[in-house]
Amino acid sequence: PAYKKTELGIGGAKAGCVKGTSQELERPYMRLHWVPDPATVRPEPVLKKALNLVKTKWVSKPDYAHANDQLMAIQQDCRMQGIVGSVACDAFETHIRIALERGNLGDFAKCLAPLSNLYHQAEQKGVGAKEWSENADEFVAYRLLHGMIQETDFVTNTSAAIAALSEQQREAGDIAHAINVGKALISGDTFSFFKLYIEAPKMAGFAMDFFVDRVRMVALNAYVASMFPYIDLHDLKGWLHFNNRKECFRFLKEKGMKFSEDNKFLDTKASRGVSLAPKVVPGNGGMPVMNGGGVKGGKGMPVKGKPHPTKLT
Repeated sequence: PAYKKTELGIGGAKAGCVKGTSQELERPYMRLHWVPDPATVRPEPVLKKALNLVKTKWVSKPDYAHANDQLMAIQQDCRMQGIVGSVACDAFETHIRIALERGNLGDFAKCLAPLSNLYHQAEQKGVGAKEWSENADEFVAYRLLHGMIQETDFVTNTSAAIAALSEQQREAGDIAHAINVGKALISGDTFSFFKLYIEAPKMAGFAMDFFVDRVRMVALNAYVASMFPYIDLHDLKGWLHFNNRKECFRFLKEKGMKFSEDNKFLDTKASRGVSLAPKVVPGNGGMPVMNGGGVKGGKGMPVKGKPHPTKLT
């Protein structure tokens, strides 16, 4: 039948009303106000090929802007046709992975909700999230870690998210790791936190990069208060888990720390005049409110942090 222009939204057509016929593997993401022409929408078999092409290009020559645009277009085609299941899950999971790899908190966050909704739909249909995605536990763990980025009320929010999980889910490796990260944050146990950071499975370390700096500040405060008169920056680099001395020095300098004349030691006496411990707010488990996280990204730039494996195949 001939294409008829129909408005989307209230009183108009609903998502899922289109049956695409396009065979194009790539198309730009479009801000739609009208039901698109089926000739511009790709059916599920083509979307599978398009998703594989995005992954192949990302591995061979990463281009965040292009990958982001293509993944949004794939997700859009899924929504317009009411496609759920493995293809839709894979589109959001892939988007989350590249967003984590590039430290893009905005894209990481915006993909978590629709992916969680897909997992919920799978449970409602009686098939289970793992029937649609073998990676479901991994991404539930990322959702838990995302909830720890915001300091205020993270204890309440994280506890509620954990309570909603089944006992079997809580025992799964990726989710159990995320739960233990939450426990370390709540108790202020920086030693356990950094151990979990180093041992982070899959891409959990990237998610932890968003809030690792505030844990570093808690540890740094303890070191400055208890050690005198100097701390070797080489030792501090290891204790705070930086990749190299240069990263550690930059972090300390940004926080107003004072150093020896040769910049090889932190002067703890001079640094004690610096306000290291911001106020604690109720509901955050005793962890201080800090501005910012461990990642300054957000525009698709590579994160210069501890390497973690990326799985796009």
